[in-house]
Amino acid sequence: MIFIIGAPRSGTKLLRQILNNHSQIYIPEAETMFLYKLYLSWDQFKDLSDRNNFDELVQYILETPFYSYLKEEHSEKIIDFDKWYSSCSEWSYSHVMMKFFEICAFHYGKSMFGDKTPSYLYPIDFIRNQFKEVRIIHIVRDPRDYVLSVNKAWGKNIFRSAQRWNDWLNLVNKDLGLKEDNILVTYENLLSNSEKETERILSFLKISYEPNLFVFNGQIEPVGDAKNEGKIKKDNFGKWKRELSSNKLRIIEELCYQNLKDLGYKIELGKKQKKLSNIKFIYYKGLDSLSLLIYAYKRKGYLGLKRQLKLMIFSK
Repeated sequence: MIFIIGAPRSGTKLLRQILNNHSQIYIPEAETMFLYKLYLSWDQFKDLSDRNNFDELVQYILETPFYSYLKEEHSEKIIDFDKWYSSCSEWSYSHVMMKFFEICAFHYGKSMFGDKTPSYLYPIDFIRNQFKEVRIIHIVRDPRDYVLSVNKAWGKNIFRSAQRWNDWLNLVNKDLGLKEDNILVTYENLLSNSEKETERILSFLKISYEPNLFVFNGQIEPVGDAKNEGKIKKDNFGKWKRELSSNKLRIIEELCYQNLKDLGYKIELGKKQKKLSNIKFIYYKGLDSLSLLIYAYKRKGYLGLKRQLKLMIFSK
């Protein structure tokens, strides 16, 4: 089982596309998002060997945003729930969900299932304990470019985005630790040294490199500066040097100061680590939520607005 974790707009989509092109790996565009929430409520389904109880689990899956997106992504049915039930030899969360993902992967002739879900959503210990032989790929982007990207894509506040980037890094770095089940990838390296970095990732996954991993059908990103690009945009970084004012750059660098240093990014104006006040963070959060709803409505009308509200509620 492969987990790609990282802040949104940090190259998770690009990495998913590359790995999904491999003959052994299936990573749907849809993000699961429900796994930890399901784990916490697992006991409510009682004895899953009873088909009626198992059908309640199926209904839970059918109502997730993941399944809604999966239906849009694939016109044909890809989850055979009868096959899922019959493939289970025990009824623990770990076993039942691994069988679920195996069936998803096998449907496309693949042997490994992967998930691309934002890093804040799943506790690392949960991933490690419930999914054996897990491989975690943590992708990080220069926060100065990251904040510009989320602002252009969704209108999010750059200072709250910088604070969240730093908070995510602190949390994930603490939980991941120096273990053999995880690897750190920077977005900049993935762009500028695509083949070499992909070879390193596949070596970590213990599978061989294949040609045509960088041949994409359609666009990689639907929004942002890489919008409508059907290939890797190798120069899609360093834009903060042109687009951030000195004052904004200093604030962002100080909100991310220590992690910028630890990752080897050159700091231009920041002097020390700082943090947004709680009042500012909450205020910006409200504006960001409104921006997301406006974006969803502009993109897909009432249906998009309804889906975004459901996603906000489901991810809490």
